[in-house]
Amino acid sequence: TIKISTTTIDEDSIAFWVSDNGPGISPEIQERIFDPFFTTKDVGQGTGLGLSISYQIIVAQHGGEIKCYSMPGKGTKFSITLPITQPKVPDSPIVVNTALLVEVLIVGVERRTDA
Repeated sequence: TIKISTTTIDEDSIAFWVSDNGPGISPEIQERIFDPFFTTKDVGQGTGLGLSISYQIIVAQHGGEIKCYSMPGKGTKFSITLPITQPKVPDSPIVVNTALLVEVLIVGVERRTDA
């Protein structure tokens, strides 16, 4: 089962959580989960870029935060916190709407559960 919940943290930030009741993620894997090209899949089955790209978008481009909480056998929960007002990045060619970002991340989760 996958659960998605959202809330307003304060007047400046929002948060949402994506959690499941799956097998969980070991502490050793959690340490590397946001590293570029890290994957637990077989060669040719994944690039290991999904969570790395998510981290870059959420943290570097939006000034937010993403964390993973998991225990083997207990499921996994990702928390994402984003500022409501985006920080101004001088001369940045990338403009992303926070609501669109949330929608894209949720669609990605929905696709993953169908696999």
